[in-house]
Amino acid sequence: MSRPVLLAVAHGSRDPRAQVTTRALAGRVSGLAPGLDVRTAFVQHAEPSLPGALAAAIGDGRPEVTIVPLLLAPGYHLSQDITGAAAQTGVPVAGPLGPDPRLIPALA
Repeated sequence: MSRPVLLAVAHGSRDPRAQVTTRALAGRVSGLAPGLDVRTAFVQHAEPSLPGALAAAIGDGRPEVTIVPLLLAPGYHLSQDITGAAAQTGVPVAGPLGPDPRLIPALA
Protein backbone atom coordinates (compact mmCIF):
# COMPACT_ATOMS: atom_id res chain seq x y z
CA MET A 1 0.00 0.00 0.00
CA SER A 2 1.45 3.36 -0.97
CA ARG A 3 1.72 6.20 1.51
CA PRO A 4 0.24 9.66 0.95
CA VAL A 5 2.73 12.19 -0.37
CA LEU A 6 3.42 15.44 1.47
CA LEU A 7 5.19 17.68 -1.03
CA ALA A 8 7.05 20.34 0.96
CA VAL A 9 7.61 23.29 -1.39
CA ALA A 10 10.22 25.94 -0.58
CA HIS A 11 11.15 29.09 -2.45
CA GLY A 12 14.55 27.79 -3.53
CA SER A 13 17.92 29.52 -3.59
CA ARG A 14 21.14 29.49 -5.55
CA ASP A 15 22.87 28.85 -2.22
CA PRO A 16 23.05 25.05 -1.80
CA ARG A 17 22.79 25.40 1.99
CA ALA A 18 19.14 26.40 1.54
CA GLN A 19 18.35 23.09 -0.16
CA VAL A 20 20.22 21.21 2.56
CA THR A 21 18.11 22.95 5.20
CA THR A 22 14.86 22.25 3.36
CA ARG A 23 15.73 18.59 2.93
CA ALA A 24 16.73 18.32 6.60
CA LEU A 25 13.35 19.73 7.61
CA ALA A 26 11.58 17.27 5.31
CA GLY A 27 13.63 14.44 6.80
CA ARG A 28 12.63 15.48 10.30
CA VAL A 29 8.95 15.56 9.30
CA SER A 30 9.33 12.16 7.67
CA GLY A 31 10.79 10.77 10.88
CA LEU A 32 7.90 12.14 12.90
CA ALA A 33 5.26 10.94 10.41
CA PRO A 34 6.37 7.57 9.05
CA GLY A 35 3.00 7.10 7.37
CA LEU A 36 3.83 9.89 4.90
CA ASP A 37 6.12 9.96 1.90
CA VAL A 38 7.67 13.40 2.46
CA ARG A 39 9.26 14.95 -0.62
CA THR A 40 10.69 18.36 -1.41
CA ALA A 41 10.32 20.73 -4.34
CA PHE A 42 11.35 24.28 -5.10
CA VAL A 43 9.61 27.15 -6.85
CA GLN A 44 12.84 28.49 -8.35
CA HIS A 45 16.64 28.28 -8.32
CA ALA A 46 16.78 24.61 -7.24
CA GLU A 47 15.75 21.11 -8.19
CA PRO A 48 13.45 19.33 -8.17
CA SER A 49 11.12 21.96 -9.52
CA LEU A 50 7.55 22.06 -8.28
CA PRO A 51 6.09 20.92 -11.63
CA GLY A 52 8.62 18.09 -11.88
CA ALA A 53 8.15 16.86 -8.33
CA LEU A 54 4.38 17.10 -8.62
CA ALA A 55 4.39 15.14 -11.88
CA ALA A 56 6.61 12.49 -10.30
CA ALA A 57 4.33 12.13 -7.28
CA ILE A 58 1.21 11.88 -9.41
CA GLY A 59 2.97 9.66 -11.94
CA ASP A 60 3.85 7.20 -9.20
CA GLY A 61 0.12 6.54 -8.87
CA ARG A 62 0.02 7.88 -5.31
CA PRO A 63 -3.43 7.87 -3.77
CA GLU A 64 -3.00 11.29 -2.15
CA VAL A 65 -0.69 14.24 -2.70
CA THR A 66 -0.81 17.43 -0.63
CA ILE A 67 1.38 20.47 -1.21
CA VAL A 68 2.67 22.18 1.94
CA PRO A 69 4.22 25.58 1.17
CA LEU A 70 7.28 26.25 3.32
CA LEU A 71 6.66 29.99 3.11
CA LEU A 72 6.42 32.45 5.97
CA ALA A 73 3.63 34.49 4.38
CA PRO A 74 1.20 34.39 1.48
CA GLY A 75 2.49 36.07 -1.66
CA TYR A 76 3.10 35.67 -5.36
CA HIS A 77 4.71 32.24 -5.25
CA LEU A 78 1.81 30.85 -3.25
CA SER A 79 -0.97 32.62 -5.12
CA GLN A 80 0.46 32.03 -8.59
CA ASP A 81 3.13 29.36 -8.84
CA ILE A 82 2.04 26.88 -6.20
CA THR A 83 -1.71 27.36 -6.51
CA GLY A 84 -1.44 27.29 -10.31
CA ALA A 85 0.46 24.00 -10.35
CA ALA A 86 -1.98 22.51 -7.87
CA ALA A 87 -5.02 23.67 -9.84
CA GLN A 88 -3.72 21.95 -12.99
CA THR A 89 -3.53 18.63 -11.15
CA GLY A 90 -6.32 18.88 -8.59
CA VAL A 91 -3.87 18.54 -5.70
CA PRO A 92 -4.79 20.39 -2.47
CA VAL A 93 -2.54 23.10 -1.02
CA ALA A 94 -2.11 23.80 2.69
CA GLY A 95 -1.71 27.36 3.92
CA PRO A 96 1.69 28.99 4.39
CA LEU A 97 3.55 28.72 7.70
CA GLY A 98 2.62 32.30 8.58
CA PRO A 99 1.93 34.97 9.26
CA ASP A 100 2.07 33.96 12.87
CA PRO A 101 3.25 36.07 15.80
CA ARG A 102 5.56 33.23 16.90
CA LEU A 103 7.56 33.71 13.68
CA ILE A 104 8.43 37.34 14.42
CA PRO A 105 11.67 36.48 16.29
CA ALA A 106 12.77 34.26 13.41
CA LEU A 107 12.05 36.98 10.87
CA ALA A 108 13.87 39.61 12.96
